[in-house]
Amino acid sequence: MLRFIDDGQFARYFIGDAKTSPERPSNATYKLGLVAPHSAFTPHAHGGEHFVLSLGHASCGLYDTERRRVTSLRLGPGTLVRIPAMMPHSFGNRAGRC
Repeated sequence: MLRFIDDGQFARYFIGDAKTSPERPSNATYKLGLVAPHSAFTPHAHGGEHFVLSLGHASCGLYDTERRRVTSLRLGPGTLVRIPAMMPHSFGNRAGRC
């Protein structure tokens, strides 16, 4: 597992790598991310749309630039979220333990 965005958060890249960015949007990834219990990581954006599958009790913050506010989603196991390109977002772990 590699450090992912913030201390205490980790990811395992199966396809692609951590160098995906707005400057390198074609560097697609398939990864497993682990978020520490009762924490979230720093909001960020990707150059291409992506899909996130929640395997536990998570939260997702999506920033709406037109309305200048964050919409929070509660995700349960098996929830799939589509995030458009360049939409700032973050994920949190609502579970009591990993």
